Amino acid sequence: MQFHILIVDDDPLVRDVLTRMIRQMNYTVLEANSGSEALRLLADPSTPPIDLLLTDIMMPRMSGIDLLKNLRQTHPDLPVAMITGAATLDNCIAALNAGAYAYLLKPMRGDEVREVVTKGLQVLEQSRSRQMLESKFKDRYQALENQLTMLQESQQQAALGVSAEALDGLIRGLRHELGNATTAIKLNLSVMEYDRSDPDALHEHLQDLESSTDELVALLTRLKQYPTAGAISELVDLRQSLTALVDSATQKFANQPIQLNLVLPEESVLVHGRDMELMSMCIHILDNAVEATIDAGGKQVTIALKVSDESATVTFSDEGSGFPAEMLDEIFSPGYTTKMRSGFMRGLGLGLFVARATVNLYRGRIWLENRPEGGANVHIRLPLASYEDASRAHSTMPFAD
Repeated sequence: MQFHILIVDDDPLVRDVLTRMIRQMNYTVLEANSGSEALRLLADPSTPPIDLLLTDIMMPRMSGIDLLKNLRQTHPDLPVAMITGAATLDNCIAALNAGAYAYLLKPMRGDEVREVVTKGLQVLEQSRSRQMLESKFKDRYQALENQLTMLQESQQQAALGVSAEALDGLIRGLRHELGNATTAIKLNLSVMEYDRSDPDALHEHLQDLESSTDELVALLTRLKQYPTAGAISELVDLRQSLTALVDSATQKFANQPIQLNLVLPEESVLVHGRDMELMSMCIHILDNAVEATIDAGGKQVTIALKVSDESATVTFSDEGSGFPAEMLDEIFSPGYTTKMRSGFMRGLGLGLFVARATVNLYRGRIWLENRPEGGANVHIRLPLASYEDASRAHSTMPFAD
């Protein structure tokens, strides 16, 4: 990327020295001999966007401090470093209060200039990343809020096949989490500003947030479209779906020290539902189980499918550190997360909350327990399809040659 750096100094010799040093870093340099000229350049539409500004403090008519105060009104995110012949305490405090990120002392050495410029561009990238994150999710949050309002105002709650109490609780939880999402993002980014040692942290954080909001969008869309009780026409073969899930996960975690075990009955296990919704939920739970197992030094995760007379239960067993016993009832609440890293929360803590909402819509149940031998179990119980539905499904399947 070609960065543009503006040097503001009334001394042409200083400007010339700085220009030559910065051009050696392969950046484009613009010059201004005063604060007022710098403001004119920044306001000129023909001037390329300025990424970094270096300004002398002591200049006639408009000091570097005054220039910086002006820039905070018009260019609040532009990184500015100060150039001075004598870094007095008063000047330092004034510059920091106005928003300068660094000082350059005259006479300047090349390594000092390079260090200050590099730091300034890091500040710029951090600011742009924050803006990108806030912009990326602003429209999504508004769309979610609109969907929540439409759902709450809908006169078809009785046709959703969900009790009014359960639906109201779901809406309250989602609205509460939606209101906290922007604050969480800003707090997390503030923490990351002080941790530039991990360049992948922001990318990982973005992916988790995007995944969380996608799950919310899908859930709310399904709530508005959900059929009446007992009228779900699609059938899912859990045996087939879980086999595909583990095959995919085995490839995904091929480079991790983890073994995935799958325990299945010999016959197909049919439930009412939609395969993508159920598998999206299972993928999230399996990812958490694998992560918990690896973090605790465990070696394997087991997915087991068991069938009773009226229901099928999928159990994810990990070798992680388990759930805090006193938190078992709160883990399904919106905002609860175990994904804390380097002081910030990854994602929005909605995975298990969305999973429970999805299972409830299918007349099922999801619950957690800590294993006596260590680790945890996540159980998902779903009602089996009726004998008539299962028979019709089998009659439409193609016969093998």
